[in-house]
Amino acid sequence: MKLRTPDWSFDEKELAAAFGQHTKAIILNTPNNPTGKVFTRAELEFIRDLCVRWNAYCITDEIYEHILYDGAEHISMARIDGMRDRTIVINGLSKTYSVTGWRVGWVLGAAGADATDSQSARFSDRWRRCNRFSKPAPAPCTFPPSYYDKLAASYTAKRERLLKILTSAGFTPSSSRGARTTS
Repeated sequence: MKLRTPDWSFDEKELAAAFGQHTKAIILNTPNNPTGKVFTRAELEFIRDLCVRWNAYCITDEIYEHILYDGAEHISMARIDGMRDRTIVINGLSKTYSVTGWRVGWVLGAAGADATDSQSARFSDRWRRCNRFSKPAPAPCTFPPSYYDKLAASYTAKRERLLKILTSAGFTPSSSRGARTTS
């Protein structure tokens, strides 16, 4: 799916045409890197409808979930009605906690509401095999909300500074809603 400037939206007809009887999953990066796109609830619900219609999973990369600007809200696909058992969330410590060299992360997901214990075990085993060499952590760290507020404020100040520098140099940068500073 191609994201289109200036707001990094997608063409619903194009995305719908990409789904079919052989579609097993879609990969969604939100907040998106490198565009900074933070998908809206309406966009996520549209994707949800396609996943439900075609019995597909949504694999989400949400590593930038706490790096948001201008009041943008990160909504995990797993929070969208009907997607809890269809969403596989991938996240990690590297971006939010500035430990990029550690490669510590986690995968959260369900094997489906009607899955048997053996199906759930097989699902879990397959994901553990994918991450065999990175040794993911079993769960994320817990920090107070003030940590995330300070993180967002710090990145916002850096974004504003870089936007000002680029604009004064004659560039016309776009301002991201999350993930990184400018495009």
